[in-house]
Amino acid sequence: MYPVFFTTRWGIHTFGVRSLIDVLILDKNNRVVVIRHRLPPNRILFWNPIYDRVIELPPGTITKKNIAVGDQIALVENPG
Repeated sequence: MYPVFFTTRWGIHTFGVRSLIDVLILDKNNRVVVIRHRLPPNRILFWNPIYDRVIELPPGTITKKNIAVGDQIALVENPG
């Protein structure tokens, strides 16, 4: 699984997802405001709708990279 960045308000779901995912919710400056470790399939995650940036990551990435609320995430476009 590769990291996935997208925008949406209100929430996401993991219906149809087959494995755990880590999720980051970012503010307009790409600072982490919500962290969910190892979100399982068939769940719904809601957050304050003023935030609309989402990054889905392979499970364990948040812990491995020591990501915390308040960290600023550098978004880099994949050239491939």
